[in-house]
Amino acid sequence: MNRLVEPIEVAQAIAWLLSPQSSGVTGINLPVDAGYIAGTTWAPMAACRKPHAAEDNA
Repeated sequence: MNRLVEPIEVAQAIAWLLSPQSSGVTGINLPVDAGYIAGTTWAPMAACRKPHAAEDNA
């Protein structure tokens, strides 16, 4: 989509998650990113990963 999402789009996703319409939904990731993740690899998300236990002790 080549654009940033608008705050209202994030708010609409939150409102849906809080509504009875999402009562059957459990344990999902709901990216509200205008397709950013779909058009890239997971490499940009590497900074968000939790370090391994071995790295904690180094």
